[in-house]
Amino acid sequence: MTRHMLAQHAPAAKPAAGHGPRGAIGLLSSPGKEIPETYVEFASALGHRLGHAGADVVFGGDGSGALGAAVRAAIAGGSRVTNVVPAHLMRHRVPLAGCAVYVVPNDLDHRQLVRRLVRQFVVLPGGLDTLAALGTHTARQDHGTPSEPVVLANLDGYFDPLTRLLDRALQERVITTQERHMVADAETVDEVLDLLRIPRAE
Repeated sequence: MTRHMLAQHAPAAKPAAGHGPRGAIGLLSSPGKEIPETYVEFASALGHRLGHAGADVVFGGDGSGALGAAVRAAIAGGSRVTNVVPAHLMRHRVPLAGCAVYVVPNDLDHRQLVRRLVRQFVVLPGGLDTLAALGTHTARQDHGTPSEPVVLANLDGYFDPLTRLLDRALQERVITTQERHMVADAETVDEVLDLLRIPRAE
């Protein structure tokens, strides 16, 4: 059984309708401050909408860049936010105010806990670590595959090369149709919410 430590309690927030213990939205992105402002604005708008929809949010980053903007907006909007962090990274991070922080022993426990908490992931523009996390959460595992597709926030066509690669992989029969359907993309916040089955209402 995964052992974890609760480092900080989050304020109570109204959960989204139909969300259960494994009902959170997971956010994936890379840390970094020198990214296009449009990415930060998109992430902030997404976090705002998730917060006002009452969606629970889970992330594993350090609260910088576009990911941090999304998380802070979600907290401000009323989301219950959880940060899952491997112990070896915790000493380099300052927890964001208003979220619960779970420190786990290692990266394997990190992946397992995140998968238990999250029903669906949104991938914001990021680097190799983001792509690695995308692969982790979409790859076939002994315990099954995600029931909902991972959503790429394809702002300004950022993920177009990746979607073309996946289409080519399907054409060449390197992946199955089921595996291809595990990754969807959306160009606007409204389209992301639709794929998450979250009402668009502000």
